[in-house]
Amino acid sequence: MAENADIDLCKFFLEEIPSLYNQAQRTLHCNDINVLEFFERRLDDHIHVIKAVIDQCQQMTEMRVNEELIELLLTVHRQVNCLYENVQELCFMHRDYHLELGFVCPVEQIEHAGRPRFHVPPQMISGLYDIHRSWVEVAREAGVSYRTLLRRRHQYQLPVAQIRGPRNNFSEISQDHLCDAVTQVLHLLPNAGETYMIGALRSRGIFVQRWRIREAIYTVDPVSRALRRQRAVTRRSYNVPCPNALW
Repeated sequence: MAENADIDLCKFFLEEIPSLYNQAQRTLHCNDINVLEFFERRLDDHIHVIKAVIDQCQQMTEMRVNEELIELLLTVHRQVNCLYENVQELCFMHRDYHLELGFVCPVEQIEHAGRPRFHVPPQMISGLYDIHRSWVEVAREAGVSYRTLLRRRHQYQLPVAQIRGPRNNFSEISQDHLCDAVTQVLHLLPNAGETYMIGALRSRGIFVQRWRIREAIYTVDPVSRALRRQRAVTRRSYNVPCPNALW
């Protein structure tokens, strides 16, 4: 498993990063939003992998990791991140959400990888519910899914029916013990994802929130998790004149 990870990292730094960097630089004068969004996602994924490797190197104090290597990794991280910010700025310039979708719920940037968090204040939820008297309509007006609205209602302690909503009888387990359980599962199946991990922990009688499992996996094995994201299927948006136009 360690040898495969080393091979993937070598290929990542020697082949994938230079190739992606050169391709992304050539798209800075591109006006195609689909192309820009593609490179925005790819650069973001690569930044998380580089950051995970840097964190691992900085934690290996007992192995006396070469400081020049860390400085080189930081330089690569800064250059890729700078290019990512330029591409991201171009994407914002070419997007016109307000004309296409009407109201757009604001988002909050999060520290870990993943989609930005929708910011739905409790005053908005209560006000829209007083108007529509329907949670489905409130979610539609707020521009979020019903599940997102349901999570915010639990977060703000707004009225939620007992028959619907997320589980509230989670296991009382510390994050350290959860990381130990995750380590045992990853030892048996190194490429296990979140869904498999949830099932494996539940079979051991451990019921915890998905975000805690995600944080535990990233804490135990950050480099492999970042590399695993590279193989994820990239979802793309298409604009067609009519149904079945692509067939």
